[in-house]
Amino acid sequence: MAVFLIQVSGEVSTHEEIKVEQWWQEPIERGVYINYHWKDKKRRDAWESIREGDKVLIYCTGSVGPYPSQISHVFTVEKVELGDEKATLHLVERKELPTGMPLDVVKEKIESGELSEEMRRCGTQGFNIGKVEESDLETILKWSESSGVLKEEVEVSRESDLQRYFRGSPGKIEEGLQVVDPVEGLA
Repeated sequence: MAVFLIQVSGEVSTHEEIKVEQWWQEPIERGVYINYHWKDKKRRDAWESIREGDKVLIYCTGSVGPYPSQISHVFTVEKVELGDEKATLHLVERKELPTGMPLDVVKEKIESGELSEEMRRCGTQGFNIGKVEESDLETILKWSESSGVLKEEVEVSRESDLQRYFRGSPGKIEEGLQVVDPVEGLA
């Protein structure tokens, strides 16, 4: 089994074969990831090495309303189609992480050596798909599971820990709740 990182955004989807409004909805809601530029040098190696049974981590950019700037889901690859015009991944076994791993935590874990150097592409402009280490999946799942359980007697060492927890999972406060960043200059 290999592990791949895919980055999706909240921009308008132009794939007419998948009827969704935004890019992120294709893999997360429909279990399909399509790329028309899969033959580009920076993507081709990943596309040619991904196989049925491999795992996919989904990183959502800041423009993805429900999962802003975090690794939010893990999927299993069911089928890979490499065509002349496009490449398509069919994804199954959708697992939403109890707590999405925010980009700042990803960066901290890269610096501490807990995540691989390949994870540096997470959140970078123009990144779509790349192979990462199996240990990255294990680290992310372990972190998410331990961060997703907040007991009444939990001791929070910093206010930022608590803010990160609720920013990554506002639905734990109230179902359907979303984080809205304040506009600068407004009180």
